[in-house]
Amino acid sequence: MNKTGSTSLQNALYWGRAGLLSAGMLYPETGCGLSGTSMIFQYELSRMLGYSNTPAGSEGDAGKLKADLENEITAHNPNLLLLSSEYFCLRRDISRLQQFLAGHELTVVVYLRRHDYWYASLYAQAVASIPGAFPWSPGFAGYVDWLARHPDHFHSYGALLDHWRAAFPAANIVVRPLTHDLHRNEAGKSETLNMVHDFFLQISTPLPEHLAHIELRRDNRSAGPVQVQEAELNRRVQRGEAVGDFEIFPQLVEAEAVQRVILTQAADYAYIAEKYLGQTMQPLFSTAGVTV
Repeated sequence: MNKTGSTSLQNALYWGRAGLLSAGMLYPETGCGLSGTSMIFQYELSRMLGYSNTPAGSEGDAGKLKADLENEITAHNPNLLLLSSEYFCLRRDISRLQQFLAGHELTVVVYLRRHDYWYASLYAQAVASIPGAFPWSPGFAGYVDWLARHPDHFHSYGALLDHWRAAFPAANIVVRPLTHDLHRNEAGKSETLNMVHDFFLQISTPLPEHLAHIELRRDNRSAGPVQVQEAELNRRVQRGEAVGDFEIFPQLVEAEAVQRVILTQAADYAYIAEKYLGQTMQPLFSTAGVTV
């Protein structure tokens, strides 16, 4: 999923490609597309297969891309191929992707974030990246309401996972709830290194030595919650929009609108824990302390 540390993980894989190859793993350049200042994730690959906000490529383009990828695989003869694109979490027809990967043994690793933290990060990114008029009503609550009705997204993580389970064996889908332990090391410093360790643990592959010491890039840091909301407010005022009582929350995750979302997702968290993690007594994310 996007906004779960995926860019940092992709940076580690992309800039560590040479070391990965020496360990028998290929993070291919074929299909990579621009993200910030780095071509680090397989944007073109996901777009060609229909997973994008821009038009998908033709069957012929997808066929050429697959041929290019197979040529890169043949040239390096890896034991393991690593692919990553946040766009694979969009609500799209999965049959083309299924056909593209036919004949390969697949492990799908999905990192999920509790909805309040996920929505807050998505909001910060949207304010920073959307040009012109914002498509939601003023304020973070307006954004949450707009996002919940957006047809491109799976707002139920269970629906997203079931979408993939319809095409690939459930045993091959690894679900990882993004928790404090993955986001921080014991000293409370950078969250990324532990996530890289965790990713290789989930694919039952020893962490390559060079990745244990790689200096990781962060290309998409978000501004603080108050700064983000003020940026939205200022943009609307500059455009001459009516903003009404624009409420600014010191912490976005405390907003009533997103707290309500967590409560509506509680049953889904329990379903995912039982179906994909084998946990009947512990949900995917705790909703303790969440009140509306």
